[in-house]
Amino acid sequence: MGDYIRSSFRIDPSAEMSVEIDPRELTREHLVALRDAGFNRMSMGVQDFDAEVQEAVNRVQPESMSRRVYDWARELGFTSINLDLIYGLPFQTPGSFGDHGEKSDRVRSRRIAAFNYAHVPG
Repeated sequence: MGDYIRSSFRIDPSAEMSVEIDPRELTREHLVALRDAGFNRMSMGVQDFDAEVQEAVNRVQPESMSRRVYDWARELGFTSINLDLIYGLPFQTPGSFGDHGEKSDRVRSRRIAAFNYAHVPG
């Protein structure tokens, strides 16, 4: 993949290249390939850490899975890793969404991106 990207585009060696990932469909080998292709920043879709919320939006992803992917990314040298969270999901409350700071600390994230939920039918 890295050779294809480099042969298709002229990329400044100091470029910041970011990729959005879904930890549920990711292996360490995927991250190695992305890093070898030059990606150095990563945005990881978490949505919410609460199991009830995850089930309601069909996005079940244990906290341990997010932690493992985060650790792989750090180990591989990704310089910026953010967790993408969504507010306004079923079963969330202001208090439960506020708990994400503590949970993000357990995953060891230094950056959080919060997006509002927008239902798109179909």
